Amino acid sequence: MMGYWREDSWVWTIIRANEVLGAEAFTEFEELIVLLYDIQLVANTADVIIWPVDRMNRFTVKSCYDMLLQDPGAAVLEEGRKVGLNTIWRATVPSKLKIFGWRLMQDRLPTRKQLKRRGIIEQNQDVSCVFCPLQVEDLFHLLLLCPKLHRLSSRIYLWMELDFQISEDCCSHLLVFINSLSGKMPSNRAGAIWLTIYRSIWKVDVGVFPENSVTFGCIFKDHTGEILFSACKKESMNVDLLLAEMLTIRWSLSLAKEFRVERLVV
Repeated sequence: MMGYWREDSWVWTIIRANEVLGAEAFTEFEELIVLLYDIQLVANTADVIIWPVDRMNRFTVKSCYDMLLQDPGAAVLEEGRKVGLNTIWRATVPSKLKIFGWRLMQDRLPTRKQLKRRGIIEQNQDVSCVFCPLQVEDLFHLLLLCPKLHRLSSRIYLWMELDFQISEDCCSHLLVFINSLSGKMPSNRAGAIWLTIYRSIWKVDVGVFPENSVTFGCIFKDHTGEILFSACKKESMNVDLLLAEMLTIRWSLSLAKEFRVERLVV
């Protein structure tokens, strides 16, 4: 029982709560009662949900964000990571790509190391990189150090006439990339290019399998963005990552020809 009415006032109580709750839940219940102690309910009045942080008493993500920033116990981001995240949110890319970038910066993508930490991969299962089984598959290794994926990213950088540099983490790598394009384009555009590159590399990682096989996939959309059709197939072959990308494009073009797609943007 949470409480009772005494005349015109509501009295909070924790009577018998310890009999139905476990020790941890009862401790949390006591803390809740402390928070509610000075709050008085009003009889014969419908409940109304309000958000006291906002002057209009309405919840907004911005007001919640501002409240968290004002919390003295809130985690403080390193300056470099803060700049990297701000660059991602200002990038002129779809929201799903920004979310990918945020997860990348916060190490929230499902690498084998993360999956094992969350209990999805069992303790006795291998967490080595699927391409070079000499190191644990974490984001830093997968996107920056893996020799096979590094060949792909290096070719992309070479095509852009840039030097590929190993940084201490993904956030620093983004900032180095943006600085290398300083004076050539604004940072939000450079951030968009960086996100596109590493989203593509991440898709290569989840699309090429170690059992000498590769999966092709493509999606065709009209000028409004509506999906017309999609297709995928798995082939048994042992190919280089870059060649796998080229084969996927060739297969997609053959499908476009088969379905008589007259105008195509790759």
